[in-house]
Amino acid sequence: MINRELVEIVEVDWRQGTIMLCARVLLSAIFLVSAFSRVMDWDGSVLFLISHGMGSFAAPMCLLSLGFELFCGMSLLLGFKTRIGAYAGVVFLLAVAVTGHIFQLYSSEAYALQLSMFMKDLAIMGGLMMVSCFGAGPLSVDDANERIETIASLQKVSEQEMRAASL
Repeated sequence: MINRELVEIVEVDWRQGTIMLCARVLLSAIFLVSAFSRVMDWDGSVLFLISHGMGSFAAPMCLLSLGFELFCGMSLLLGFKTRIGAYAGVVFLLAVAVTGHIFQLYSSEAYALQLSMFMKDLAIMGGLMMVSCFGAGPLSVDDANERIETIASLQKVSEQEMRAASL
């Protein structure tokens, strides 16, 4: 009985795992590229936030944004604490969409660009919500940890059954 359960735990749906891994990599890319750009042009990032009314809060907000981007990006990429990373990404993008892409304030070309950026943020939030619901998938640190915990608990049950049978 336990051997059969172990086989089911160890089996991986490679097609599903590969698709979910690709989805996580693509979602993580936007956060990691943004974090890299922020680090490479820190002064420009701070000046951008100052020009959008952040004033003396610009540098701390840049640092906070960098933290969110790195945490969300690495969480998604590795599949480690993925649901938490996805939730954090939704919160971050919601704040960015509402405060940074206020398309109603612009006209013509700027309006179209800001609307596009706003919709992009909404689409990414949708992908992150899917990850938060379904998890990282079978090719992730989260899944490996879950499998290890399940195998350990099955081994403990097996040992208890063998002790009970020998009495």
